[in-house]
Amino acid sequence: MVLPQGEGPRIRLPGEYESPEFNAAYEQALAGIIETRPAHQPKHRQGSLAWLIEQYRKSAEFQSLSPITRKNRDAIYRQVTKTGGDLTASRITPEKIREGLKNRAGKPGSQRNFLRAMRGLFQWAVPDYVRLTRPPVSR
Repeated sequence: MVLPQGEGPRIRLPGEYESPEFNAAYEQALAGIIETRPAHQPKHRQGSLAWLIEQYRKSAEFQSLSPITRKNRDAIYRQVTKTGGDLTASRITPEKIREGLKNRAGKPGSQRNFLRAMRGLFQWAVPDYVRLTRPPVSR
């Protein structure tokens, strides 16, 4: 159960309402002793690249990939989420994809796997995105 605490953040109280555990936590919250934390916040902002990757990972299309492909793409998506997860997915341009390829310069296998992973993500998200994600790769 979550009870409002004045103008501050909400505090999640453990146990059933009126149980000893609940009452003890309620008293601590009133006294300002309990640690406060938000009741629930989504892991990623809707529409961000990290959110899109999370949705894709849950999709039937991603689940239909072979286990090794999923493992490899998960590694790439974790890296992408760290470096650009806060970016708005709809604003990912071919230049951003090229930048990701440039960051993997000298590693043709990494470049190829990155491009395949991003192409798979955006083909799932926007079917006609394929023409935008085929930038010429200079070697």
